[in-house]
Amino acid sequence: MPRKPRRPCRHPGCPNLCEDGEQYCEKHRKEAERQYKHFTRGYSAGKRYGRQWKKIRDR
Repeated sequence: MPRKPRRPCRHPGCPNLCEDGEQYCEKHRKEAERQYKHFTRGYSAGKRYGRQWKKIRDR
C-alpha cells in the first residue's frame, strides 16, 4: 500500500516536508513545543492561584 505524501512544515517560510501526522519538521518541532508549553499550558491555573490565594487557603 502506498504511503501518504509528505506535507509542508507549518512554520512560516520553511520548505521542509513532514511525515504523515506531523505538523512541523524536525528542525521546528522543538521550537513549536516550547512555544506551546510557554503560552498555552498552565497559564489559566497560574493566573488564578497566586500568593494572595495561598494566604487565604492556609488560614
